[in-house]
Amino acid sequence: MKIPWSVVSISLLGPALVFGQPGRGEAPGWRGDQPGKPAMTRLADDPDLTPQQRQALRQLRQNWQEQEVDLRGDVQKARLAVRKQMAEPTVNRAALMAAVEAESTAELALRKARMEHMLEMREIVGPEKARRMLKAAREDRPGGLERRGPRGE
Repeated sequence: MKIPWSVVSISLLGPALVFGQPGRGEAPGWRGDQPGKPAMTRLADDPDLTPQQRQALRQLRQNWQEQEVDLRGDVQKARLAVRKQMAEPTVNRAALMAAVEAESTAELALRKARMEHMLEMREIVGPEKARRMLKAAREDRPGGLERRGPRGE
């Protein structure tokens, strides 16, 4: 029995056409000239900045990334502690409330550090350029700067 080549080719290429990923790499927030480049990095490359401002912004960005990793880790550990308490067969109310308090403290520390970082950036570039950077960051994210929860969840 001979199977027509058209049937074979449709059966092999059909799933590829249906499940292909059109527009890959063109997600919202991508800019044609600087795909995926964070707004702060774009600001650090702004030709209107002095070399000292550029260097200060790069250093600030590096310091913030290191600090943010630690703070996000603290938040995640605190969340795990709450989940662990809730998974116990009998919940110790005092221990659970202490874990919830620790989670809130970790989240607040992250938020305060983020605001401190933004103020430091503003001191380096001035209020007008800081406003431009925040506007660009909002345009980069479909939901704006506000996060809808931790990454990975």
